Amino acid sequence: MLPSNNIQSIVGATLFGTDDDKIGRIAHVLVDAADGHPTWAVVNVGTLTRHSTFVPLNDATWENDDVSVPFSKDVVKHAPRIESDGGLDPAQEQELVSYYSTGSPTDTSGAAPEGAPDTSLGRHEEPR
Repeated sequence: MLPSNNIQSIVGATLFGTDDDKIGRIAHVLVDAADGHPTWAVVNVGTLTRHSTFVPLNDATWENDDVSVPFSKDVVKHAPRIESDGGLDPAQEQELVSYYSTGSPTDTSGAAPEGAPDTSLGRHEEPR
């Protein structure tokens, strides 16, 4: 379980995927406005073509100051690239939820899935 009482400890952590593949560093964490739990991480991925991508944290685990998610490095690297000013709007979040639930992009209606987290999310950044 991720530490919801100390979100800053997640920022800067290394994100690992399935088979303990190192995916990248967590640059930002978005939290559910209703309960304060971390819901999405913005992760810096890639070596030559570095970019940021969103990764869901609902099934993430925290161990030895690292975060692990149940996705392969390849799935995370190919997630939709979403430009964000610090949060996700409902359509962006739905696109990501659809992608991570199937491992590939899908056409969505824009409706949030039942039980989806509150999309009014806050942002936590890595200290400079």
